[in-house]
Amino acid sequence: MNEESKPKRPAALRDDLLTPELAKTEVAPWADAATRWALSSLRTTEGRRMGTPRCMAEVTPQLVDEPAGADLGYDSTLGVHVLPSQAPSMTTRNVKGVLFSDYVRMIRSHKSVDWSTRLPREDLFYLRSKVEPDEWYPMETFERFGNVILEEVASGDVEAVRMWGRMSVDQLAFATPSLVAEGDPVDSMMRFRVQRATYFDFEALEIPTLTVDHAHIVIHYFMGPVAEEAASFQTMGFFERLLDRAGAKAISARFLERSWAGDSRTLLSLAWSTE
Repeated sequence: MNEESKPKRPAALRDDLLTPELAKTEVAPWADAATRWALSSLRTTEGRRMGTPRCMAEVTPQLVDEPAGADLGYDSTLGVHVLPSQAPSMTTRNVKGVLFSDYVRMIRSHKSVDWSTRLPREDLFYLRSKVEPDEWYPMETFERFGNVILEEVASGDVEAVRMWGRMSVDQLAFATPSLVAEGDPVDSMMRFRVQRATYFDFEALEIPTLTVDHAHIVIHYFMGPVAEEAASFQTMGFFERLLDRAGAKAISARFLERSWAGDSRTLLSLAWSTE
């Protein structure tokens, strides 16, 4: 590969996907610790122009550089970002950048952690790269990011992750305005059912039951127990907020089955009223 055709290594970390609304969000005095933790990942320094890169030396002194000659780039055939030694097979599961960026941003925002001791080299690449919302990223990295976030940032508290899931709806709705049908929870759930294939390239979520006042969600991210539990609570929070934005009242959510506890699958039950 000649010098001109080699992919350029990003020189800085960016917060390109932060919405103006979330950047201005204020934490209410009554907000609990989980709310504050979730919002901390969605903010940048006041006054920073969206899309303006930070200095790499300022943001991530902990991140190790890649070995000389490492050819980091994008596989246009498979549609995913890869390292030469980490080229995915056609059976590799992937997640869209619009979701992957949430994890990347959370890690970037906690600069006191030496992430180079917690993550393999191929994962560190994504922390110094711009995440494209419409491109695919490996679920293996997504899982490892989730595990270290749960341990280092959330202190193992899945309720904090649930709150983070709620916060993520507003950002996703900004990126995909058609996601929420105002005043119509059922239509909003149906829209998500259509949109889900654009977020994962495998069946991570299914909605076998959807009525005027309740729904069942089958969750299977095919990750380890710790990551699967955290991702399921994040999903619970996501649907709670989605229903809330659509105008649902008296929303309740509970797990009827939990794969991380030995069940064959994870089944989330949602119930609400419209009055």
